[in-house]
Amino acid sequence: MTAPAIELRSVRVVRGGRTALAIDELTIETGELVAVVGPNGSGKSTLLQAINGLLPAAHGELNVLGERLHRGTALAIRRRCALVFQDPLLLHETVFDNVALAPRFRRYARARVDEQVGRALRAFRCLHLASRPAHQLSGGEVQRVCLARALVCDPQLVMLDEPFTALDSPTRSALVQELREIAVDRGTTVVLVTHDFDDVLSFANRAIVLRDGGIVQDASPERVLRRPVDEVVARLVSMDNILACETEPVDDGTQVRLSNGLAFRISGQGFSGNANCCLAGDALTLDAPPELEKTSMVGRVVHVVPGLGLYRVTMDCEGVPVVARVARDRADSLQAGQRIRIAFDPASVHLV
Repeated sequence: MTAPAIELRSVRVVRGGRTALAIDELTIETGELVAVVGPNGSGKSTLLQAINGLLPAAHGELNVLGERLHRGTALAIRRRCALVFQDPLLLHETVFDNVALAPRFRRYARARVDEQVGRALRAFRCLHLASRPAHQLSGGEVQRVCLARALVCDPQLVMLDEPFTALDSPTRSALVQELREIAVDRGTTVVLVTHDFDDVLSFANRAIVLRDGGIVQDASPERVLRRPVDEVVARLVSMDNILACETEPVDDGTQVRLSNGLAFRISGQGFSGNANCCLAGDALTLDAPPELEKTSMVGRVVHVVPGLGLYRVTMDCEGVPVVARVARDRADSLQAGQRIRIAFDPASVHLV
């Protein structure tokens, strides 16, 4: 049986006299594509540096690629990994020379260096840049070269610390998809730290949410998006609707009442008192027929924002702002001030 790529047990990392990372248990299997998200200062970068042996753990056990990580093994483990930072850190050399750093450092034969650098540059569609000085590259080209440099020696584990932050959206989306395809093809384990949940949805099979150095949620990206563990995570993933409500337990679940008086029941969740009702915009139906067995309320259209695929429609439902995501052909018929009936299935509601 293949050992997990990463195992943390009761790991504590201290920085500047405070605990920056406190993870009781975390296992990442070989070949997993994992995204790590969280507010600033939550411990995301600290986690990557601890896994890479750059920050020693004050307590606990950390295994990487089947080996116990400590001072004596850190360098050997690090040679089997790659870490990409937000800042490119390219040398003032050609693209080829930058990507060739690792294989040359390992004293590979010249033919092998040429073969591996060419393969890496082709994988990220930048072979044509091989002879260009690194300082003449665009932002997207720089990140392609950084990824090629990281993967040139076929690492078993790749860690990326917000490498796409400065890129425009199309370039970012293309690179995320290319990285995913290459990682899946090679069976590479990847841990991607990002602040953009679109990256998580496009790239990862699993999302780990950190806060104050600890894990607060570990689930599929879809579950984190639609069933955030609390209000902080709901805002982190840009939940469309986070509506204040009052709750009370009933025999078959929880009674929910919004501030505009709309009341409905949901199964389970066992809340009592003040809470927040999370509802994704694509769970709302506009102009729903009265016979539809869903909870409904009436509102007025405030604003319609165009988008690719789905439009964002903001409505005022008797003092409660509600956001829906609807298809373009439906949104085109909406106008500000228009009165509209909105319906949703209570099963789509998540309380935090």
